[in-house]
Amino acid sequence: MLEIRFALAASDPLAARIGAIDDVQRLKQLFRAAIQVPSLEAFRLLLDADK
Repeated sequence: MLEIRFALAASDPLAARIGAIDDVQRLKQLFRAAIQVPSLEAFRLLLDADK
């Protein structure tokens, strides 16, 4: 979804961080968030807030 909406490259470190998540529920949450966030930076902040 991030690739389509924001042209996120597969080589972007954010893509690697998402790829390392193995919690299916968390991935579902992130997918929904990817649909709704206004920017890629907003998504990064959301992902960072969950550390």
